[in-house]
Amino acid sequence: MQPTIIQDKEGKQTAVLIPMDDWLKIKSIYPDIEDITDTLSNWQKDIVEERLEKLKNDPSRTRSIEDFFD
Repeated sequence: MQPTIIQDKEGKQTAVLIPMDDWLKIKSIYPDIEDITDTLSNWQKDIVEERLEKLKNDPSRTRSIEDFFD
């Protein structure tokens, strides 16, 4: 794969271009790659909110990071 790195005028890397053949290979391995986002779906947010509420109502469910690793 021969990616091309795109930089802005300050030299900050802002994008990557890859050849179409490489993109098609990636999509064949990871067919859902175009569906990946940085945001949580509503059902994921609901789970997080539910767990946070449980912790708020019952702080005894928490423990320190040190205890966790012990």
